[in-house]
Amino acid sequence: CVTDRLGEPLRVVGVVTDIDSEKKLELQLSERASYDFLSQLYNRSTFERELKSEIERSANANVAVLFIDVDDFKFINDRFGHSVGDEVIKYVSGCIKQRVKGSGFAGRFGGDEFVLCITDPDQIKEIESLSLDLIDELYEGYHSELANVSINVKASIGIAFYPEHGDDSAKVVAAADEAMYFVKKNGKANYHIYQPEDSQIEDLQHTL
Repeated sequence: CVTDRLGEPLRVVGVVTDIDSEKKLELQLSERASYDFLSQLYNRSTFERELKSEIERSANANVAVLFIDVDDFKFINDRFGHSVGDEVIKYVSGCIKQRVKGSGFAGRFGGDEFVLCITDPDQIKEIESLSLDLIDELYEGYHSELANVSINVKASIGIAFYPEHGDDSAKVVAAADEAMYFVKKNGKANYHIYQPEDSQIEDLQHTL
């Protein structure tokens, strides 16, 4: 505490600093709890919470969800090692961030799975174009200095729209996930917009 000549307190030193430090620590802990460490995208729980809030705010305006899975990621890990695999995850994350900047948000669901939310897209073609551009950009290749190798990254993308393909966030994500698996089973490295038949095909395969 700083005092004047008569010993009266003028200001308190240290308390404000302590409060600021506590606030910074709280903010850092909050960010760590909200983001995936490796990709620096939202983690799954944060993405699901943000998507739920976005849909509640949208009042039936279109919301696009893109479910992305890196093709043959296990092969990359097995051949080049997990450190290179981590580099690829960071590379994919960087490409995704550029695509959603100013128009939505993205999260990593774990492993090689990512999910994007594009808010109020103008039309379906905008989402199709975004998907193709992302597929092309990833395939241009990532050069790993660690392994001294260039990797052409392939990805399968499933697309679903709120409210057309689901009346809540969980249903829309599930629809996009099914659409992504449709791509996986039909050649990979492409995109597919969810169709109700996708669920029927999945159910039939489980039955068989």
